[in-house]
Amino acid sequence: MDLAFTDADFPIKNEADIQTYASRVASTVGELCIWLVFHHGSVKLPEDKKSRLVQAAITMGYALQYVNIARDIQVDAEMGRVYLPTNWLGEEGLVPQDIINNPRQPKAEILRQKLLDLAFKEYQESRSTMNLLPNDIRGPLIVAVESYMEIGRVLREKSSVPSKTKRGRATVPRSRRLWVAWKNLSRS
Repeated sequence: MDLAFTDADFPIKNEADIQTYASRVASTVGELCIWLVFHHGSVKLPEDKKSRLVQAAITMGYALQYVNIARDIQVDAEMGRVYLPTNWLGEEGLVPQDIINNPRQPKAEILRQKLLDLAFKEYQESRSTMNLLPNDIRGPLIVAVESYMEIGRVLREKSSVPSKTKRGRATVPRSRRLWVAWKNLSRS
């Protein structure tokens, strides 16, 4: 889908397209990681738990990719790409070129928040299933997910002010990243 971007064509037309994109670039990675856990793990899980964990990994992949897209609106615009669905842009009276020309405009922020709403919905659907993971891998995987979702939380907090960026990307302060890791490891 990345190769389909041209000056005249933006392949992310609607929510189904953004989910397809997220599936291809993130959900597949989540599913692969879960299958590696099953294969190399010391605990053998029943098939019903495996099935639930695979589906949760796929769903969490959507959530993490949506956060990634929400974080990178400016960076992507600089490359001539807009991953926000064009039908969402149309609802705001925009076309992709408007985001490319001004990725920090207020309407882009409205769409970022809409995408984050979708990300957190997917996250909520799959997060509790992570508790089914074997003890030896649960903590590190939860920390990885929570650390990435923290980017989304930062974007939500800073929705009305420019966020601290590193090369155009929102960042989570080191102390906050450590807090997220400690909090989630201590629960595992």
